[in-house]
Amino acid sequence: MLPTTALTQLATYADTVLGVRAYYPAPPTVVAPALVLFWDETDVSEMDEQTWLMSVKGHLMVAETGNTKGEIMRADPLIAQIADAFSPNAAVPRNAYHLRSTTDTGVDYCRFVRVVPSQVIGYAGHSYYGAELFWSIKLRRFAGST
Repeated sequence: MLPTTALTQLATYADTVLGVRAYYPAPPTVVAPALVLFWDETDVSEMDEQTWLMSVKGHLMVAETGNTKGEIMRADPLIAQIADAFSPNAAVPRNAYHLRSTTDTGVDYCRFVRVVPSQVIGYAGHSYYGAELFWSIKLRRFAGST
């Protein structure tokens, strides 16, 4: 699996499981509540196959309405739903945790690892209330494979 395919799969599972619109790659505009994913730092090692240890950052955003309490109540509960969706303790078959698709992915895990809540996020000329979310993905692939 290509790293960009892993990001697309992460967005697909977040979109399906969470009820928010998840995006990868980042679009010019979003409909909130939205989760926009960005590829972050990545370590690559190679023996017989490549091992990619990827970090992914997501911006979880709800529209600012001037009602801070309402914004918090819309955004903050989504954080736990996201953590649950990508948990290694989720119900079998843990498709989101392994970013499963119709083919074998080579993804060992996709873990939700960190959150920075209570953020004001600027995106496409607009301000949103939300959080920065972080995942760790370990995938294996052979050079030249898709």
